[in-house]
Amino acid sequence: MFYRPSAYALTDDGNVFSTTGTRSPLSLNGLTNGASYSCTVTANGANAQNTTSRTVSATPRKPTVPAAPVIQRIDTADGEINLVLSVSDSGGLAILGYKASCTDGTSVWKSLSATPSVTIKGLTNDVEYTCSASVINQIGESETSATASKIVPTADPAGLPTWMLYQAYIVATEKSETDQYCGTFDPDLVECDPDENLDPWPTESTGKDYAIRNQLTKSLPFSLTNTSSIEYGWIVLDTSELPRQNDEDVFHIWFSEAPNGPPLSEPECEAYLNEARGNFHWTQSGDYRDEMCYLGQAKRTLYLNFETRCNPASYPGDCSDQLKQKSRRTYEFFARKMIRN
Repeated sequence: MFYRPSAYALTDDGNVFSTTGTRSPLSLNGLTNGASYSCTVTANGANAQNTTSRTVSATPRKPTVPAAPVIQRIDTADGEINLVLSVSDSGGLAILGYKASCTDGTSVWKSLSATPSVTIKGLTNDVEYTCSASVINQIGESETSATASKIVPTADPAGLPTWMLYQAYIVATEKSETDQYCGTFDPDLVECDPDENLDPWPTESTGKDYAIRNQLTKSLPFSLTNTSSIEYGWIVLDTSELPRQNDEDVFHIWFSEAPNGPPLSEPECEAYLNEARGNFHWTQSGDYRDEMCYLGQAKRTLYLNFETRCNPASYPGDCSDQLKQKSRRTYEFFARKMIRN
């Protein structure tokens, strides 16, 4: 099975760029940064029937240094200042490091962290410091953030620094929320891991291999936060399994409010596929509501479900959500989360 993506530039000369590959993701080179392209993917092979995906639009851009970070939170401790940073634009590449520096007007103290929480140590208590920060990606270093002044570290007789107590609280809170993922479900029908939350927006994923076993539905918690900078997201599916024959199970994917629950009522929130290949789109933007699964804008946890089952369209009356007639075969597939901003 081979995939052939094509990008059609929206220009007068109608340039077409294409490439091939055996699995997702696929990359196209030689495009013009800032130009808008319409893209499709065609599956080629003995059983693929040259099926072409729907058209999506994309605009490539040249990677840049990140935007200047914003200091979101400042905490002090005995001889220490902790800065918590945020970055609105990574420049199209992963952030490699977070830098912070503080000065008393004479000397400068610096620190580098792999996380947005940066601690500058070795300071003098009861002395005012002015601090700033920057971030680094593969291209280079961002501009410096706005400075924060009159920051005074002070010995804390209570013990742990305030920022450490805050981080401990965040970890405990996230763990408490994680424990709620999946909720109550029947382990004879569903496989749901509360520690595996497929958060749809913050980042793209490198992908993961999954398996459907013992007639179970594979359910992934899917927490929603309304992020206006993201237009839509999608799951890229791939598998080494042979395509479905007429009398075999279909690959079923859908969004629900509970593990293995009924599909959401919005259109495009459920799909039956001959194999786990292609893209499954979702959005929280009303602009795309008619084109892909609309998840709404409320903060809540949904579930993305996968199963192999009989096809209701092929066996009317003998196949339904109550009578799925699942096989006991193990079905392996690959899934990767993508986003467009």
